[in-house]
Amino acid sequence: MTTDKKDKDIEMSGRIENNVKCYSYEDALDMTGHGKYNKGLLFACFMLIIAMGIDIYGLGIIVTVATCDLGLNFQQIGILSSMPFAVWAYLITKLNFTIYIMGIVYRPWRLLTLVMALPLGIGALLLWYFSESPKFLANVGRTDEAVAILKRMYVINGGESEKYPVEKIYLEEGSKDHVDGLTLRSLWEQIAPLFKPPLLKRTLLLYYLTFVVYIANNSFAIILPTIFNVFFTSYASQESSSSFCELLSDEANNVTITDSSNTTIIQQELDCKDSISDNTIFAGCAHGLSFFVLNALISQCAKKPKVLTITILVIAAVAAILIDLTGEAISGLLFFYIFLTTAMVFGLVSSYFVTLYPTSYRGMVACLGMMVARLSAFGGTNLVSALVGRACGATLYAAAALVISGAVAAWFLPPDSDAKG
Repeated sequence: MTTDKKDKDIEMSGRIENNVKCYSYEDALDMTGHGKYNKGLLFACFMLIIAMGIDIYGLGIIVTVATCDLGLNFQQIGILSSMPFAVWAYLITKLNFTIYIMGIVYRPWRLLTLVMALPLGIGALLLWYFSESPKFLANVGRTDEAVAILKRMYVINGGESEKYPVEKIYLEEGSKDHVDGLTLRSLWEQIAPLFKPPLLKRTLLLYYLTFVVYIANNSFAIILPTIFNVFFTSYASQESSSSFCELLSDEANNVTITDSSNTTIIQQELDCKDSISDNTIFAGCAHGLSFFVLNALISQCAKKPKVLTITILVIAAVAAILIDLTGEAISGLLFFYIFLTTAMVFGLVSSYFVTLYPTSYRGMVACLGMMVARLSAFGGTNLVSALVGRACGATLYAAAALVISGAVAAWFLPPDSDAKG
């Protein structure tokens, strides 16, 4: 269908209200075209997504390098990493400078912090030049403002203002979001149906899977640069073979030795390492690249999300058990990498938010799912970082048990033949 014919069909679909032709929101949006406005908004969103990724994973590199300056132990590293990889990390952390400005000592990790904050700042500045969502304005009854924004989009995309035919818009019943202002009542009206039959069972099931996957993966992945750095800086200096957990335990800030004869407690201060190994950066890049390839391969089996979810979780749980049982650091690190493949389940679980819910509930259930995910990662990171240096083996076994429970829960997902994409 040609563009002229399509526009003609859209114009014919409009209805007359008070002698003014009124178009549906979807038709009015189609008539704005696709051009600079759409591409610019896509780029702004891209920068914000990049910033989110840096927020989750990039800070782990910063706190690893800043360990000595800030006097951080494993638990404090976890706390900082839970707040909210880059080639930049390699380029900047290889620098060696110390600058004193206004009582602050500027070292390479501070420069890295500023560089990693750039995407968020760029994204925020770009959003300043874009308008509010016309769909949102139409939902709250501000249709005239919505039309003005649609006309602006049309002009930026290359059209002429006087040639945009839309003066009034309406929302079709199937596309209304029922926004009655930002009130607790309206929020409850959108959330409550998710926790009532017939949606209650699937909501609890998917949120539990989200909790399991994010607390098991992100709790370790967020402090992954620190774990890599401990491994690569300590393994070469070990005279005898040490297990994965022994390396982490040896890197505790203080080692307490108790003399049974006089109950004297000796605190042995270990040298603080404020550098990051090249291998840590390379391992991080390899980790990201390999997971990209794994995601691409798994996408080819997207029609079997239940089978994939159960399989990945079972393999990850077995790997978590074997990490320290091998008694050797290199194989332990390999099994640790396999354990982190729980990240492959993120997209599989998220797909059920679309396939198992009516259109009107998909947005809210997905938003709540992300809130569960971030809270799980926040709490899990603090818990793991507090325990991994003291009780590494027990922490890994507990993570394995949690992942196995997720595999059991995934068994109750609808059969793959019923999950229609």
